[in-house]
Amino acid sequence: HIADLRPGDVFFCPSGWWHTTVVKSAEPSITFGGNYVDNSNHDEFNARWREYVTMQKLVASGITRIEHGGKAPNDGRASKQT
Repeated sequence: HIADLRPGDVFFCPSGWWHTTVVKSAEPSITFGGNYVDNSNHDEFNARWREYVTMQKLVASGITRIEHGGKAPNDGRASKQT
């Protein structure tokens, strides 16, 4: 899908929708974007944040790969680069 926005138009992309944007304009333009956490997505945010923190810890410990479904670095599915 393509959205052709004109001056004064607003595009809203709901949470979880994958998207990309390209600005093709000779005129100056401003884009505001953000990710917001509220009651509608708080639980999902917390789950994804815990995954992110876990992955950061694994990367910091030298883990380079976890096979699908791997939960912990000592379950035999993680590999440490030497």
